[in-house]
Amino acid sequence: MMKELEQGKSAEELRRERERRITSVIALEIPDRVPISCDLSFFVAKYAGIPCSAAYYDWDAWLAAYREALGEFRPDTAFVQPLESGKGLELLDPAILRWPGHGAPADHGMQSIEIEGFHVAGLGYSSPTPFNTPGEYSEPEMARHLAPFAALRPLILICHAPPKGTTLDRVKAGVHAGSRAVADFLAQHQPRLFFCGHIHEAEGVEERIGSCVARNVGKKGYLLDFDKLES
Repeated sequence: MMKELEQGKSAEELRRERERRITSVIALEIPDRVPISCDLSFFVAKYAGIPCSAAYYDWDAWLAAYREALGEFRPDTAFVQPLESGKGLELLDPAILRWPGHGAPADHGMQSIEIEGFHVAGLGYSSPTPFNTPGEYSEPEMARHLAPFAALRPLILICHAPPKGTTLDRVKAGVHAGSRAVADFLAQHQPRLFFCGHIHEAEGVEERIGSCVARNVGKKGYLLDFDKLES
């Protein structure tokens, strides 16, 4: 549909359309349609069938993947994963940082860093949903991407998906929509803290899972004061 609407228009005409659409919304006016903005990040790797490490080690492939995804989805604006030199980072050898292809698996889209003696690691995407969105992992995929974090101690883990069968993934009475892989990881490895989102109905809910304090931060987010934590 998007491609059909854009046929016959120059790049400059399309740019102006997008600009008018966005400025209309900012001015609280009614646009010709709802503007679409997307955070492609590492999704383009999955979409184009290349490893996430290409963002650091194969810029030609990474740019081609972004062009392919943007050409297909045609958003009005897009946030992109910036190009960084993996070789350059290796020369700097930052002790606190891991990235795809260096300390993290090549097909792993997330990083971990060390802050005030804590390892802070994150994993996006959710477990499968009825909506079949692009940002979903199967439960085995979720478990595989979480596995590299198991050796990090002490760990603060941030996942988009909440653990299955808890108050953090409760949609309504008797309905839970979290990830079994996340729940298994928390039960087995007991991070110091865990933060998630995904299920808006559970925003602000906190639960202790063994020794792990877990919280669904929702859209409001959560401010963590490292000065008050003991590693």
